Amino acid sequence: MSRRSIDSWLTSDGHRRLVTCSALLDVLTTAEIDAVCGAVINNQVPVLFSLTVTGALSLTPADPRDQLLLDAFNDHQRRAGRAGPDAASLAVSALLAGGMTVRMQDTPWLLTASDGQSFVARMLQERLEAAVAHEPALARTAAAWFELRRVQLGARSAADRAGAQRHPRPAGRTVDRYATRRSRTRCRCRGPC
Repeated sequence: MSRRSIDSWLTSDGHRRLVTCSALLDVLTTAEIDAVCGAVINNQVPVLFSLTVTGALSLTPADPRDQLLLDAFNDHQRRAGRAGPDAASLAVSALLAGGMTVRMQDTPWLLTASDGQSFVARMLQERLEAAVAHEPALARTAAAWFELRRVQLGARSAADRAGAQRHPRPAGRTVDRYATRRSRTRCRCRGPC
């Protein structure tokens, strides 16, 4: 992908274009992000980037291994020169430097066992697979961590089905939720790469 090829497409028939992408920025290299943003700036076209890995994941209850595994996942997303969780800020910086107006909107995902135990488990497993692919020495740690999280998901799912009342919590807190932050200018990897 070169800036020249993107410029050519944006001006091919004289019509104004809109550039959109979803779940893409974090798998681009910094040079590719610069090329896309440069073409957008050069042609003064609007752009919408959505769903990018942000590098953040908050799980409740917390586990001492959470950050270690998250760091390995984020490093995996940065492999081979890819922007990974830095993609959104790189794109924003490039667009602002080119005189574009930029708006960012956080769109956090709040997932609970009742949202689909298998979906949440799959999302966690895919992140672990990426982390272990990057750092194979974490395989045992990751397996033990995932087993704990699967048990916790099962317990929460059973409590949700039984209508059990969990301990009170202050409004606005995600005491018993899995939360992962996403933003309109941030993408997410669709499984292990």
